[in-house]
Amino acid sequence: MEDPNETKSETDSSEYIVEKIVDHRTHKGCVEYFVKWLSYPEADNTWELPSDLNCDHLIAAYHTQQSVRRPSIVEKIVSHRTLMGNVEYLVKWLNVSEEGNTWEQPSSLVCDHLIAAYNLQHVVIQDLNDVYEKKAKRLKVDPTPVIDNLFSRGFEAEQILKTFKNGEEISFLIKFRNLELPQMIKSYVAYVEIPDMVFKHYEKTCTFYHLNSNQ
Repeated sequence: MEDPNETKSETDSSEYIVEKIVDHRTHKGCVEYFVKWLSYPEADNTWELPSDLNCDHLIAAYHTQQSVRRPSIVEKIVSHRTLMGNVEYLVKWLNVSEEGNTWEQPSSLVCDHLIAAYNLQHVVIQDLNDVYEKKAKRLKVDPTPVIDNLFSRGFEAEQILKTFKNGEEISFLIKFRNLELPQMIKSYVAYVEIPDMVFKHYEKTCTFYHLNSNQ
């Protein structure tokens, strides 16, 4: 038998019959279909250009089935990736669980406003990370805790409860909204995220001495 990975249409067309279309993709700017060949196992499926196939009815049936299977309303864009030079978005569909998220090309979606909002948010997050890294470098600390911490995950500090010192390292025990237990946060993270709260905490807890003009 000839190499199953070789394009079937390049050989005797009477020898190979398309059983069904399994999947599709855009490769180097061209749409390709993943073909299951009649009387051949799934391992022999190949990617083919539509111009090399003579099964328009199977291609139409595949797209009809895809449109029925896939939800029609995009709830939000979750992530993105570049696959073979093409940008794809991970889509959360309305009224479908997270397990139903699918990777889609922007040309197959009707949600330009959601894509634009996601791209803007992605740029803002990247810009914030750059700011945090610069601040961390200025403070001469590891930037990782500054970038990845409870604040960057959206939690809001309510109160600094206590201050702890371990050698030269200072940490704050902080009460966060919607968290049952207070969390220990490095001081340099707090300096970046909640400088006003840190300042007020120091004002409240520091011991002050009154200056006596006679002494």
